Amino acid sequence: MGIFGYAVAVLFVGLGLYLIFTKSLDQIQPELRTIVGVVLLFYGIFRAVLNYQKQREARYEEDE
Repeated sequence: MGIFGYAVAVLFVGLGLYLIFTKSLDQIQPELRTIVGVVLLFYGIFRAVLNYQKQREARYEEDE
């Protein structure tokens, strides 16, 4: 499950960066693209941090 969690986090970060920096989605307002992109970017980072903490707790409990 750890690898899947990181993969989803990378997917969200990648999608957020794509929305922020792409020029191919001209039909969407730039402000909306930026807002949604930043939210997805931060959510991806948040998921990665949570996944890291869960992995760390699992390893710590395993060692005891």
